[in-house]
Formats: sequence, C-alpha cells, structure tokens
Amino acid sequence: MVRVESEVPQRVNEGYKVFVEVKGMVKSRGLGMNVKRPLYEKLIVKTLMYGSELWGMKVTERQKLNVFEKKRLGSMAGVSRVDRFRNEVVRVSVTNELAARVDMNVLK
Repeated sequence: MVRVESEVPQRVNEGYKVFVEVKGMVKSRGLGMNVKRPLYEKLIVKTLMYGSELWGMKVTERQKLNVFEKKRLGSMAGVSRVDRFRNEVVRVSVTNELAARVDMNVLK
C-alpha cells in the first residue's frame, strides 16, 4: 500500500511536469482565463488527483496541494509574489481549493 505522505509529493511533482509542458499556453497573455482554467482543470488537476480516492490527508499534505495550486494559478493570471495579492484574489476563478476537491473525491 502506498503511503499518502509519499504519494502527494509525487502527484505534485507529476502535476508540475504537466504544467511545464503546457506553460507556453497557460502563461500566454493572448489567452484569457476562460481558456486557461479548463486547460488547468482538465490536464493539471486531473493529473494531481489521480489515485486520490484512497487518500486520507493530513494538514501538511493539504497545504502542499493548496500551495501548488496557488503558485500555478498565480502564474496563469500573471500575478507574482511581489504583487502581494491575497489567496482569495488569485483563486477567484476556482470554486474550491484543490485539497477540498480531493476530499470530495475520496471514497466513503
């Protein structure tokens, strides 16, 4: 059985690899968030959530997922840490945090 402590960082790493592959499109200023968001949801989030039905996450794993999401959404929106936007401003296009979506996906 795979431990969640090792599975979450591995999935985050895989999600980052996918993000790097589509970075040209996702960070393009010519595309709007209405195009970038479905791309993010369909490719990156699906890669991250693969196998998440069996995860029972602790606070540290939840934080890792949410940090990954904030960084990727910020770069898609053209927001950097220097701009000092709050998480709520960056996540305006996402209905739930990534960790909350994983929780909803867990088998009961």
